Parts: sequence; structure tokens; C-alpha cells
Amino acid sequence: MVSVYLVERCYGSSVVARIEPLGLVHAKIGEHEIALRALRRNLVSVGPWRVTRSARHARVAVRAL
Repeated sequence: MVSVYLVERCYGSSVVARIEPLGLVHAKIGEHEIALRALRRNLVSVGPWRVTRSARHARVAVRAL
């Protein structure tokens, strides 16, 4: 199981980011499960998954449909 969350950067504010946890998903079907959860929020991924500098996380950009 892996933990999935959406992070929205907030520019021009004292709040750095808004984080919305999506919960735990199975790692083996994670990509498919994440896509389904994103579609429920009218989001689609843009570009490939990238490992963060710490190599502890992976991220992908999303955009509104």
C-alpha cells in the first residue's frame, strides 16, 4: 500500500500549499487507482512520473479537464 495525496502550491499567500490526502492504494494497481481517483476530481495527469530529489516520493503534474 502507498499513500497518495494531491498538493496544490499557493503563490502569493502565507500558506505554502494545500494538501488533500486521497488515502491508501495498492502499489501494484496504483497508477490505475490514482487515475480513477483523479478523474472523480476532474483531473488528468500531465507528463511522466518523476522521483523527487530525496528519492522517497514520486510525483506527477495534473491539470483540470
